[in-house]
Amino acid sequence: MAEGFEPHREGAPLESAEVLPEQTLATLLDRGIALFDSGRHWHAHEAWEEAWRGAPPAEQAFFQGLIHVAAALVHHAKGNPEGFRLQTDKMRARLGGYAEVYRHVHLRVLVDAVLALPPPGTKADYPVVPRDQ
Repeated sequence: MAEGFEPHREGAPLESAEVLPEQTLATLLDRGIALFDSGRHWHAHEAWEEAWRGAPPAEQAFFQGLIHVAAALVHHAKGNPEGFRLQTDKMRARLGGYAEVYRHVHLRVLVDAVLALPPPGTKADYPVVPRDQ
């Protein structure tokens, strides 16, 4: 296993009574974006997983979709085409139900950028999360 990576933990969203406050969700989203944009895709995945677990039901797929974006890039960097394909399929399924721009994130632009990457294991310029400020 690559240094800095750990096996995925089983997890589930919190019960509705345990939904995180909006400010906490926004902070976790921003933290994940900063990590993602700096190339720390696994760590972005972890920040967004924390947000997913505490998100209200209507937003859980959004955070799951971002988790799959980050996981796809981890698989891409490791040269794992099957893992990349599985994660991009999940990414599209989760994010497909949201508007093109959600929480100031340009989802279609992000998804298209990930899908346009060269084959896994190939040197690539990874996208950043496109967003309104």
